[in-house]
Parts: sequence; C-alpha cells; structure tokens
Amino acid sequence: MISWLQRVLQRHYKWLFSIMLGIIIIAFVFTIGGSPGIGRGRHSTEKQMYYGINLNDPEIVQELFRNANLSNILNTGKNITNNQVAENLALSRPALLELAKDLDIPKPNEYELAEYIKTRPVFKGADGQFDVQKYQDFLKAIKHDAKMNEGLVRMILSQDMEIDRVLKLLGGPGYILPFEAELSVERQHTLWSIDVASLDFQDFNSNIEVPEDKLEEFYSTNKFNFAIPARTEIAYASFPIERFLTKVSTPSDEELKNFYDTHLSLFSSEKDNIKPFEEVKNKVLESYKQDRAIRLASEAANDFEYDLYQHRITFDSKEFETALKKYNISLQKGPTFDAQTLPTDTPLPPQLLKQALTLNKTNYFSDVATTEKGAFIAFFRKEHPLSIPPLEEIKNELKKQYLAAENVKLLDSKSKIIDKTMNAGIKSGKSFKEIAKNEGLKVTSFDKFNILEAPKNLDKTLLQDIHALSKGEISSPIMRDDRVYFVYVTEKEVPVLSADNPEVQALIKQLDLFTSTIRSQSIVNELIAQGIEASTRK
Repeated sequence: MISWLQRVLQRHYKWLFSIMLGIIIIAFVFTIGGSPGIGRGRHSTEKQMYYGINLNDPEIVQELFRNANLSNILNTGKNITNNQVAENLALSRPALLELAKDLDIPKPNEYELAEYIKTRPVFKGADGQFDVQKYQDFLKAIKHDAKMNEGLVRMILSQDMEIDRVLKLLGGPGYILPFEAELSVERQHTLWSIDVASLDFQDFNSNIEVPEDKLEEFYSTNKFNFAIPARTEIAYASFPIERFLTKVSTPSDEELKNFYDTHLSLFSSEKDNIKPFEEVKNKVLESYKQDRAIRLASEAANDFEYDLYQHRITFDSKEFETALKKYNISLQKGPTFDAQTLPTDTPLPPQLLKQALTLNKTNYFSDVATTEKGAFIAFFRKEHPLSIPPLEEIKNELKKQYLAAENVKLLDSKSKIIDKTMNAGIKSGKSFKEIAKNEGLKVTSFDKFNILEAPKNLDKTLLQDIHALSKGEISSPIMRDDRVYFVYVTEKEVPVLSADNPEVQALIKQLDLFTSTIRSQSIVNELIAQGIEASTRK
C-alpha cells in the first residue's frame, strides 16, 4: 500500500512542503501540487480538492494530519512515528467519512460514544478494562493545551466510530472455513520425533577439474549473471543548515512555549516523562532554531527549483551556472548507482536517491529533500548502460560459480542414489540411522516437539516438507542451499480436535478479522487513488 500510495502522489504532485503536526512529534513531508511548475511550495494557490479538503491549504492539511495522529494515539496509545503510515491514515479519514455520508451511516449518539470511549486502548488499565482514572487523567492533561481539548477528542472519537462502521461494512464477513482452522491448530500441536540426516559440500569431495573450454561455455551461458546493471550518475546541490541558522530570528517566550507544546517528545526523559519547559528551555531554543533553519533551507531550495522550471533552464548551461551563483550554491559530485546499490556514504537521504533514479535529461532535477543537515536537490548527470565484464576480469568468480553448479548437480545425483538405498533398507527392516551413517551422512535426533517450540538447532524450514509424513516414513531428499537432508519420522502424535475447540474458534475469529481487514483496506486504497485522481482534474 505505501509504495503504491507514493507512486500515485508523485505522479500528480511535484512540490513539497513540511507539515508540522499540532501534537505529533515529527515533521511529515507531504508531496502535493500539480504537474511540474503548477506548484512549488508556497508558490501554488490553486485548489486541489480531495473529498472536500483542499490539499493545497497547509493549515487544513496540518489539521488533517493532526486528527490522524490523535486518532492513532487514542487507538494505540502511541504517536505515529512513520511518515508513510501518517500519509495513509490521514488520506483515508476524509475518504471514509465521505463514504459514511453516502451510505447514510448514522453518527453515534452520546450513549454509543460513551460506550465506544470505554473500548479505546489508551483508556484501559492493566487488567484490560476501562479505567475511569486514566480517562480523567487524559482530560486533565489536555485541559490547558491550546492545540487539543475535550471537544476535539470527542469529535475524533465520533469520527473513528463512523469509520469503524464503514470498514466493517467494506470488510464484510470473513471467509475462513472451520476445517482450515482445525488443520492449522492440529499442525501446531502435533508432537514430532524425527531423525535428520544431512550431507553438504564439505562432506562431499567431488574433486572437479575446470577445463578452459567448459569455463568458456559456462561464461557464454551465464555471463548475464555477472552483468553490471545500468546505473545513474548524479550531482547534487546542498543548502546546509549552518547557512540559515543565523537568519533565524530569536523567538519570543510565547513562540518558544508553543514550539515546546507541539514537540513534547523531544523533551521527554527515557521513562517518557515530559520535562518542564523551564528546565529544557535552552534545548527548546536550539531545536526551534534548527527547525526554522531547515524550513528556510527548504524554501531557498524550492525557490531555486522554481527558477529552473520557470525559465526552462537546462542542466550545465550558462543559465544554470548563473542560477547557482544567484543562490550561492555549488554543484557537488554525486554517486553512480542503481536501485539495488543505494549508496550510504552520502549526505543525500534514501528517498532522494530513489527518486534520482527516475530522472533523465529532460526532467533532470529531483524534488527538494530535507534532513537534519539541511535541504538537498539531486541532478541527473549521465546514464551508464548495462555492461558485461570480459571473462578474464571475472575468471576467479566464474570458476567458483562453475564449481558450485557442478557440485549441486553431483550432490543432487548422489542424493537420489541415497534416497533409493534408504527406502530399500527401511523396507528390509534396517534402521534409518544405520543406513545414513553407512552412506556417510551426519544424523541428529529430535524428540517430542511441536512446530511452535521446535529445537533451536533444527532447520525450521524442514518442517514444511514433512507435515504429511506418518510414523515410519522418510522424506524425499530436501535441498537447502549447499546441503541435502533426509528426515525420518520415528514418532508422530496428532491431537484430536473438533470445530468447537476454544483454540480453533479463536483462530477462526482471528482469520476472519484478517481477511475482512485485507478486503476493506484494498477498497480504502482505491478510494484514496480515486480521490487523488479527481483532485488533479481541471
């Protein structure tokens, strides 16, 4: 959902602005605007209506994110700490509330709302029940908060209840069959006793020679495995925070206190106790200046980009050099990379590097990205096409892969011979351990365990291959990387369960909820996509 949502947003929006939530502790960068040039930060005044909400109004978007975060606090007891999750929750609320109107879903009355409040996790005590004192303490804590009050909390809870009703309708009933839950619980509690025999490359001395003609043939067949993928070479411009710190005006005590109130977690102890304003005033001032400096850096970077777009300036032209001088920035050499090898030794954040891979000669500059170090813009320099190194350059690695491939073939062939020997020996009454040791395999026994509490030294993936085996049966050869396994079942105790078993019933409810949630979320995704598409239409 998240990567999909970002693709939808980026397709229609090109400029960035930071949304500082009223009660959330982190800054969200929300990508909105039209096609390139319609909007760049504060330059856009055109309305972008999304289910009755103007996404080009920073104050409205701030309220949207604030409400989403407050809802998350009431439902989980925690602030949202992930930008992508915040985008999804914020965009889903207006879509679902609009759908509630279309479906004539009634708003909760006072009694229903009071009962709903009792179900919220943030108001529950250690026993899992509604704690009146915790609810009262919460109301006291927000009583003097200019950004939040009891009326706002009740409004959010009322909306949450409407949204829950919509999601329940969208999800519908679950569709898990009872026997599926029975089988799952049965497998979880089946007791196994097994012998595991193994053979790996280290035990299997193949002594393979590598003739030159075979190596050349292997290179010809597999050379694309060694291909160096197409890579993008970039440059970047930085707007370091240090340049803008001196431009930040000293805030009044009221401004500083407001900043403190909206960024409380920055000033909490390890035990989540909020330190008083006067005690951390110097730290608040430092954080305030850094925050404002980053905003100024972002504004300058957006202004620079707007000039590039407005005047149709091409990369590395005289006009480009003039623009660099105008904004007192210099172009810096960036990395050359592909999607699988994002560099880490660069000040550029990962999301900017990923976007840089989509640039080309025409659309040559990225959106503005900010970090604690300032603002950055990436520029497309050059595309390095896919290339295949000559045999001599990769001869040693090629030889290793050739030997590994040949070893796998020989190990597979050997395992089939051992398999026939083992099955024949067991049918004639010989023990599994005896046959395995005669064939040079290592044997380990594991007694009376279930899959939920499997022994630490047992490869858990083997359990996927033996669930259908009965006592006295042996598995087919099981290949895992450079090792082959044979599993023999010495004991198997299967519990007898019925559909009314409490654990089976609990699993049915859990799986019903899961399938219902998946269905409703897919519809929410579509609603968001439709809303974004509609907001960009002229």
